[in-house]
Amino acid sequence: MIVIGHRGAAQRAPENTLAGLHYAGRFGIKQVECDISVAADDVAVVFHDESLARLTGRPGTVLSQTSAQLAQYVVNGPEADGPTTIPNATAYFNLAADYDLFVHLEIKVHDREVERAVLAAVRAVEASRLDPRQIRISSFSWDAVMLAKRRFLGCSFAIAAHRFDELRPMLTGEHGLASVHLCIDGATQAEVDQVHALDLPVYYYTVNTASALQGLDQTTVDGVFSDDPLGLVGELAQ
Repeated sequence: MIVIGHRGAAQRAPENTLAGLHYAGRFGIKQVECDISVAADDVAVVFHDESLARLTGRPGTVLSQTSAQLAQYVVNGPEADGPTTIPNATAYFNLAADYDLFVHLEIKVHDREVERAVLAAVRAVEASRLDPRQIRISSFSWDAVMLAKRRFLGCSFAIAAHRFDELRPMLTGEHGLASVHLCIDGATQAEVDQVHALDLPVYYYTVNTASALQGLDQTTVDGVFSDDPLGLVGELAQ
């Protein structure tokens, strides 16, 4: 089972920040997940929410601010070494490359402008030093993933959903996906088996304790996204 640092390592450093990448790099975490949003100037930034309130305490949305403005906003979260402001996506990918990390890049489509979101992510990747073979593009938007497949070169691709039943109609033909990402809440062994029947790996989010996997055969779960990847690895080893 692959354990992936969710939003870097959100219980150990503010989520989606360079500090989270420094944590992953220092402690040998090999894969991280991040969220790509688009600022008002069409620059990709690493940020999960549409609203700025939860993570920065500021009013407004990520869509209403330029990337330069967002770069001044401190992200709330655990104390950590390293920058904790909202990072430009290219800077984030460059640091990931320095640590030789595999990055699961989830594209957020807050304004439903799929092309805008995908192209901003493409520009950020192309401007970075991160090898496309070390990137997996995902989204909860099927349209975003399908457009990403046409625009990104050398990357792999995944689709995210709450439950597999939401995806079944899209996965009946040729899809070219490398994995399916589903919510651990309500997960069943039957769901795992259904994904595997399509010759697809299944990764679950967000798994912070071994008990979250209760009822599943852990040997059949291909990967998990965890806010505390080191803690989870330790628990699973017991």
